[in-house]
Parts: sequence; structure tokens; C-alpha cells
Amino acid sequence: MSCLFVCLLKGKNMANAVIVLDVATILALGIFSGLAIIDNEPRYVDVGLVLALVGFLTTVALSRLVKTKKQAETDKLNQEIL
Repeated sequence: MSCLFVCLLKGKNMANAVIVLDVATILALGIFSGLAIIDNEPRYVDVGLVLALVGFLTTVALSRLVKTKKQAETDKLNQEIL
């Protein structure tokens, strides 16, 4: 888990941060799933489902943000060339 935070801090671009946050969400989901099995507590499954949904939506939103920024940079470069 600490390797993820190092990658997040030393990442070269925003796309790396999106991947690191997605992996961290998957690890947390695995932890909650394990707790649900070990403790036989269905609440952990609910928390895991909410975490999976929020993680997916966050990944999609950040990916679209990265795409929009790259498109804006490309458009700016094209305008400078013309």
C-alpha cells in the first residue's frame, strides 16, 4: 500500500495518479470482502459495493478529465502551428 502512495507522489502525469487510485480502491475492496468473509458480517459487503461504485465513477471522471486536458493541449499546439 505504501508503494501506491510513493507512485502517486512521484507519478509523472495525471494518468498515473488515476491508475494508482484505481488500484488502491481495488485493494480496499479486497480488504472489505475479506472482512465480510472472516467476520460473517454482511455490512462489509454493502460497504464494498458502495466503494466499488464510487471507485468506478471516480476513475471514469478522472479519465475524462485527463482526456479533456490532453485534447486542450493538442488544440493549443495546433493553433500555434497555424
